Amino acid sequence: MLGNENIIFRRFLKNDAIDLANAGFTSINATVKKPAYERIFQAIAFEPRQIGFVAYHIREKRSIGFLLLLEHTNWLYSIKSIFTDPNVRKMGVATGLFNFALSQAKSRGARKVFLNVTASEDFLINLYTKLGFRITAKSLEVWAHEHLLKFPIQRENKLTPIGLNSRKNKNFLLGMCQHCMGKEWMNFFEINSASLINGFSQDYRRFFFRSAFINDSADSFAMVFSRPMSHVAFVEMFTSSDSAIPSILEGLIKILRSWGKVYARIKLFNVNDNLTVDLLRAKEQYLDHTLSMGICF
Repeated sequence: MLGNENIIFRRFLKNDAIDLANAGFTSINATVKKPAYERIFQAIAFEPRQIGFVAYHIREKRSIGFLLLLEHTNWLYSIKSIFTDPNVRKMGVATGLFNFALSQAKSRGARKVFLNVTASEDFLINLYTKLGFRITAKSLEVWAHEHLLKFPIQRENKLTPIGLNSRKNKNFLLGMCQHCMGKEWMNFFEINSASLINGFSQDYRRFFFRSAFINDSADSFAMVFSRPMSHVAFVEMFTSSDSAIPSILEGLIKILRSWGKVYARIKLFNVNDNLTVDLLRAKEQYLDHTLSMGICF
């Protein structure tokens, strides 16, 4: 019988990867071992720094759970890559890992912690809610891989690039963001005219910012980020209504093609219309409905 008195929570050590892989966490090595350039980006704060924690069973002398904490800024952290051994689930291991990670984040100066969860995972949503997390935004992740080159363009679309070197343009884009997103989301991520081009989770930083585009009606926009040595374009799309999505999406993909991009990860916020989902599925795109949930200290 597993008893909580036999479990301790601590920092991840190299040897823990073997226990976790044996317990079924097949992606543990990919999670903790990053390419050299990503480690450099993390070291100079161009990408979130990551800290791994494990639940360790003293009596059995093995790791039975894992959680990854990411430091986006000195006040904003996130949680991802949560895993517990299937044999010890529903025994409080995940809750213990969460509480330990939150306490560690708070001790480091964090004021807010967020996570993303698939919208259909009711069990996890209920767990996070019990831990104090609240929904801040809904999003639709679109993973466009080799299909980006095949994506059919059915309209003549025009997206206007907007330079963000001037305060006027930054404030204009911020106003559009406020129009497209809820106040709770803006407040939680403390989005302002200066931080907007770091990405919604402050992930990308200005170093990765490529360009911003607005649609003809000037009520929706997209921001494109690109990491060095990466063939993937990272896009955040803020639309005032679902009806604006097909036009801005096709225009954006046309631009990415002209840049020679063949892969894209596109995040669309607050998509409500099933027609948009059906449209993207018909174009052979992989979709993931996610919720952003956050907690404040």
